[in-house]
Amino acid sequence: MYSIGIILTRLKKDDVFHDFLSDTIEDSGVAVLRLGVRGLKQALELRREFHFDFDDAYQYAAAVERGCTLVSFDADFDATALGRKTPSQVLSGIGL
Repeated sequence: MYSIGIILTRLKKDDVFHDFLSDTIEDSGVAVLRLGVRGLKQALELRREFHFDFDDAYQYAAAVERGCTLVSFDADFDATALGRKTPSQVLSGIGL
């Protein structure tokens, strides 16, 4: 979310970012998980351990901290203890 905000505001597309926040966060009921300093330090350790980029390390650290299942197309998470589920696995599990 923050990376998208950085990119869109650099491109002077504040309205697009505003609409993105409304559509994908507010209107969908999606919760935003944030890491504190301890979680950010954990993300750095995970980045080194698994050779993640920062975004992946942040998502992994947040999922571990909150006990969440990672849902991603990114196979980089497969080599971790937490693993991941694909969006289609999650959707098929709820009958969609």
